[in-house]
Amino acid sequence: MFCIGHYSGFVQCFHSPAQTELDPKKAKPQHLWSLSRIGAREFLYGPVDRVVPPDAVMPWIDRLLKTDWASKAQRESVGAAMIQMARKTGDRSRDLPEDAVDRVMTWLTENGVSEDAMRPLETATPLAKKEESAIFGESLPGGLVLRDQA
Repeated sequence: MFCIGHYSGFVQCFHSPAQTELDPKKAKPQHLWSLSRIGAREFLYGPVDRVVPPDAVMPWIDRLLKTDWASKAQRESVGAAMIQMARKTGDRSRDLPEDAVDRVMTWLTENGVSEDAMRPLETATPLAKKEESAIFGESLPGGLVLRDQA
């Protein structure tokens, strides 16, 4: 369980998803994707003061790094999750310690992740359209617009 204190004095506690769902025999890509969104350093939508603090995300990353992921598909999902949880933002309160990012980069390199995919770990870069599409899902075709039925 981890707890996050908010500026208002409100404290919110969660069961750590890394403790229950990250067994290589049980983990599905959806679990890793969900973990990556919860632990993301950069939200697609929402205030930055709601980002899970680095000290709460570090045990998740440590667990991912220490686990033996048998299949290539699992390693790809784990790599994508760690990139989102360890990406640089330029904000010291959200960025992970350098040694943690270095460990993630070493794991990613050992598992065949391209340097281009690891760029967000080296420099603060906004989410690319490709990343946004992967997170939100497919966008509407050009010219097609949704509107409310009145």
